[in-house]
Amino acid sequence: MKLKPKANLVKLFSLSILIGLNTSTPFSLSATHVLGGDIQFECSGTSTYDVKHRVYRDCNGVALGATQNINYQSTACSVNSSLSLSRTSITEISPLCATEPSACSGGSGSIGIEMHLYEGVLNIPSGCADWIISYSLCCRSNSITNLSAPGSDAIYFAVTLNDTITPCNNSPTFNESPLFFGCVGDTLDYDLGAVDPDGDSLSFILVNCLEASNNTVEYDAGYSGAVPLTAPSTLTIDPISGIITIDAQVLDVSAVCVQIKEHRNGVVIGTTIRDFSVYIINCTNISPNLSGINGGSQDTIGVCTGGQTCIDIIAGDPNAPNQVVSRWNNAIAGATFTPGPGGNPDTSTFCWTPAIGDTGYHAFTVTTEDDGCPITLPNSRQYVIEVLPCIMSNIVSGLSVASEEAGNRITWNVLQNYYGGSFQLERTSGENAFAIIAERETMGGNGKTEVLDSRLECGKTYQYRVRYIAPDQSEQFSETVAAAAHSGHCRIHISVFPIPATQILNYEWDSEAEAEEIHVFDMMGKTILRKPAASSSNGTLDVASLRPGKYIMEIRFRDGYHSEKGFSVK
Repeated sequence: MKLKPKANLVKLFSLSILIGLNTSTPFSLSATHVLGGDIQFECSGTSTYDVKHRVYRDCNGVALGATQNINYQSTACSVNSSLSLSRTSITEISPLCATEPSACSGGSGSIGIEMHLYEGVLNIPSGCADWIISYSLCCRSNSITNLSAPGSDAIYFAVTLNDTITPCNNSPTFNESPLFFGCVGDTLDYDLGAVDPDGDSLSFILVNCLEASNNTVEYDAGYSGAVPLTAPSTLTIDPISGIITIDAQVLDVSAVCVQIKEHRNGVVIGTTIRDFSVYIINCTNISPNLSGINGGSQDTIGVCTGGQTCIDIIAGDPNAPNQVVSRWNNAIAGATFTPGPGGNPDTSTFCWTPAIGDTGYHAFTVTTEDDGCPITLPNSRQYVIEVLPCIMSNIVSGLSVASEEAGNRITWNVLQNYYGGSFQLERTSGENAFAIIAERETMGGNGKTEVLDSRLECGKTYQYRVRYIAPDQSEQFSETVAAAAHSGHCRIHISVFPIPATQILNYEWDSEAEAEEIHVFDMMGKTILRKPAASSSNGTLDVASLRPGKYIMEIRFRDGYHSEKGFSVK
């Protein structure tokens, strides 16, 4: 880590206070009183917006006032003014375990963080698309290690507002506080919690932090908005989900800024900057983890409209004594998320009944948090729901049957990923009847299914089809494919003697297959005789009661084979 001479001693001293020398040493954030913030707005009428401004305060620092000023300006409307916002709530968001004291509310703890919410109504002249709503405060913490002179850099963040959009636009909301802490040696994912109330698409990017409009803070050598941590540590953000991934390798205190863009019909209609600080400290806690869908590895599921689909998300923690609790970002309207009771592991359930208008992709994020000490750690994962129209030809394709000596090998393809409902392979069992011979639960991401059907009768042709049962219990069928058993599949040959027979007919077969039953038919197909068969490879049949003539003996074997042999009686 390179430090400029003037900042070197201050930063090293502040960092040593913050992180201590080992996991039991107290640490403090008291070098500054503001750790970051963000702004959001909600349209409440023509050119009227309810503004919410969050400031994240270090409880060891000086108090925040009951009001905060934001600036709003538009070049097109020739406006540059300010608005006073009133504080409406103070919420402690310290990431502390239950036994760790907090520094907030006069407590004796080493750390404490509060979220101060300020609100007000902004009325602006109509018809301008270039509004900037911003907040600025001096100064940043001297503990920050990725800036050359953080104590002289202000905190500045803003949102842009286009007042010409119809219907009027709302900025993204944040359902999660920023990530403030990580432990050296840990890797964790964390969701910013950004959700757009209008359903606009969001994209995310790390940007240079600012101290004023278009004025970047002075980064120390080797750092930038895209590279905020000290190597070999890394901090990246997924541009689609907004999940931040931190691989924490060394001690750090870094200013981090994320820009969120709103896209509507492919056009950027607004931007939001979220400014916060990340502290990588000495601690032994390891972040928890989240499974894929239904405990698997996949995080995408395809579902049909019209029926409810429920999936389980399992959270766990590698630190066995720790307990975890999960929450979600409320990103899909009409869906429900039922948290587990807490534990390790802990299972939460997401349920949704999509309508036909929901066809397409929908994403939500689950965040689980442990109760490790002294600080608790989160982890996040995004899940994607693909709502399908459930047309059978789109779901099942390539149904084919290959006749092999071992049996008929049936394969078909299912669209990749997961699906609600189930699949059944059926074949003819009678004149027009179908019976289920295999079922596939919709687990796993492999789209190819293969089933070997070995219980075949010699010389008989079978019809195969796939039945799809949607979550709403409606059914659809694939095309039907016909196939007979391979000629080599029925190699059990029956020998009978003497021919013609008078009293006793001897029979035997050239296989180790176990016989179950013997049927004797006349030439009209009528059953004349039926008896259990010896399981060995030979036996006798009393034919003294049969009239002279020709007959057919059928032996049925346990593995499904049927073999026939003609004989005559004198």
